[in-house]
Amino acid sequence: MNKQITTQNASETKTNDAVKLFETLFDKNDLVLTRPTETYEENDRKISKVDYIRIRYIHASELPTWMERFCRDSELEKTNLFFGVHPRFGDDEKYDLERF
Repeated sequence: MNKQITTQNASETKTNDAVKLFETLFDKNDLVLTRPTETYEENDRKISKVDYIRIRYIHASELPTWMERFCRDSELEKTNLFFGVHPRFGDDEKYDLERF
């Protein structure tokens, strides 16, 4: 079997599985934060590096459109994709300043 086809099928499976998970967890109108983060250990310490450029705030109904890109970018950048619903915005809370 062609390695490229196998890799493409694996990527499609990951994308489909992720879409099913998000459709199960979120209502289509929910605003979802996606935060790609590289995590690793160095000198017995856990290190996290957020890929701030790729943070997105999207409605759950848009997730299927974005999921392939999320999976591809995550694989390329060696990040995990963290997500949450109803992110908090504003300077006072110091959380997830929205950037549209």
